[in-house]
Amino acid sequence: MISYNWQPAARTVSAISALGMQEYTVKTDFRREFILYCQQQELRNQSGDWDQLFLNYAQQRLQAPQATTAAATRSEAAIKPFSPDEVIGSSNIMSDDWQPSANMLEYIIAMVCPNLDYINAQLISFTSHYHGKSHPNWDQQFKKWINQGWNVYQNKNSFKESKNKDFVEQHTDTSWSDGL
Repeated sequence: MISYNWQPAARTVSAISALGMQEYTVKTDFRREFILYCQQQELRNQSGDWDQLFLNYAQQRLQAPQATTAAATRSEAAIKPFSPDEVIGSSNIMSDDWQPSANMLEYIIAMVCPNLDYINAQLISFTSHYHGKSHPNWDQQFKKWINQGWNVYQNKNSFKESKNKDFVEQHTDTSWSDGL
């Protein structure tokens, strides 16, 4: 899987810039969008050439004619551009296939919960819980859902790990008198 700190090669950035995107945008926002897309789709690149996948993604996203490459793999051919507008759409009714926007997912991972497995599991619970209901901003609602659940999950784990005495043990401790 692609890592969050992956950076495209200079030649790839130049090639995408030639398609009409500013170099700064390619290195920042577009790179993050590509990384999140690959992780959401659980893409695995056997050859490790993320640059070629990134270039193909940019060509599809910018609707440029895609260069034909003999080494294109099946996963490269299956890439469709991710658009937050498609996810949010004009309907505010929750469906089973709802996904948070790429920006919100990136924010959640960076600021609320770094555990992607937990987020994916909660996404299923979230969409099931709110299925058929309407809300003006599902992204914000999902962020609150993850924040509340992650806080409880973290506290539950730390509570289990601590060696707390029960009430009676705490209040009947006579070890202070040992050796008197």
